[in-house]
Amino acid sequence: MAPAPAYAAAAASATAATGRPGSAGSMRPVEELSPTLYSMAERLAEEHAKRFRLTLRGLAEVPAPYAATIKDCVIQMLRNAAVHGIEAPEVRRANAKKETGSVQVDFRKSPDGYELVFEDDGAGIAPETLKAAAVRRQLISEDDAALMDTRAAMALIFRPGFSTQDEISMDAGRGVGMDVVARSVYALGGKIGVSTHPGKFTRFKIVLPASDPVSTAVA
Repeated sequence: MAPAPAYAAAAASATAATGRPGSAGSMRPVEELSPTLYSMAERLAEEHAKRFRLTLRGLAEVPAPYAATIKDCVIQMLRNAAVHGIEAPEVRRANAKKETGSVQVDFRKSPDGYELVFEDDGAGIAPETLKAAAVRRQLISEDDAALMDTRAAMALIFRPGFSTQDEISMDAGRGVGMDVVARSVYALGGKIGVSTHPGKFTRFKIVLPASDPVSTAVA
C-alpha cells in the first residue's frame, strides 16, 4: 500500500514557532493552539493528499482579548490552504515547485497594533475563478461578474455563502468560512486583506488595534 501523504513538520519546530518553550500548565490559551494546528495540518494533509510544512511564529504573543479571534482565523485559513491552496505533489512537481508546500503563520507587533500574516505557496487565487464560483452560487449575476475588477472579485472571498468548492466536506464547500473570519476581525476594530499571485502564493493579512478591542456592530 502506498504511504500516506506526508505532513512535513518536525516536532521540535513547535518550540521555535511559538518563540519560547513552556510547560502546558504555564501556557496561555493561544499558545495551546500550536499543537492543535500541527495536529490539524497532519489530518488535512492526509485527507486531502497534500504535502506541506506548517511554520508558526509569534502565537505566544497574542493578547488575551484577541485569542479567540486569532484561533478561529488561523484554523479557517489553514483549512483553506490545505483544500484550495497547496497543490497535490504531482501538480507542484509538474510546475517546477517543491513537492512539499509551505504554510506560514506570523503574529507580530506593528507600529499601530498587531498583525497576523498567513501565507501559503500554493496555487494562488484567480479572480475569474472567484467570479465564476459566485455566479454558480447565485451570489452575483453574470452581468455583475463581467463588470467586476480584480479588487471587487477578491472581496468575494469574504461574502457570506461563498465557496469555490462544489462538494461539501468537513473542511470546505459549506459557504461558511472567511466571511465569519472577516466579521470577527471587524468586530475588534481590525482590518483584513488578501494578496495573491496565481501559481505562486496567497497571503492574508489581519491588522488589529493596539488598544483593548471594542465590540462593534457589523452590518
